[in-house]
Amino acid sequence: MREYGLYIDRIINYDIYKLMVNLNLQGASEKVISSRDTLKDRLETIRQVLIDMDLSKKELKIVRDKIEIRVYDTPLLLGVLDGKLVYFQYYHTYSPMFRSENKEVVDWCESVFYYFWKRASPVDVKGMIDGLIAEI
Repeated sequence: MREYGLYIDRIINYDIYKLMVNLNLQGASEKVISSRDTLKDRLETIRQVLIDMDLSKKELKIVRDKIEIRVYDTPLLLGVLDGKLVYFQYYHTYSPMFRSENKEVVDWCESVFYYFWKRASPVDVKGMIDGLIAEI
C-alpha cells in the first residue's frame, strides 16, 4: 500500500499496526471499519503502538490525519489496497480468502466498502491521538 487502504477487518495485531503507522508517515491513508467486539482492543493496540514508537507531535499529527475508523458489524472481511488489489472473505464461515487484481473486482469491492462505510458510526480515533499529542 502506497496511497490508501480500505479495510473491513477483525485483525488486532501489534506488528501490523506498527507497519500501518509507518505507511501513514510515508503518506498512505487508511479507512477501517471495525466490528463492535474488536473496537476496544483495536484502539488500545493502536494507542500502544503510537506510544512505543515514541513519535514526535508532528508525526502523531500526520498519523492522526491519515487514519479513520468507523464501527459496524458486517458479514465479511475486506481489503482494498491502492485501488489495485483486493481480498475478501465471509467472516462467519471457513470460506477461502479471495484475492484479485482485476479492475472490475477492485471497483466492486470499493463500492461494497463504501456501502458499509456510509452506515458505520464514526470513532474518535483522532481525539485519542490528540490526547497523546497533549501528553508530549
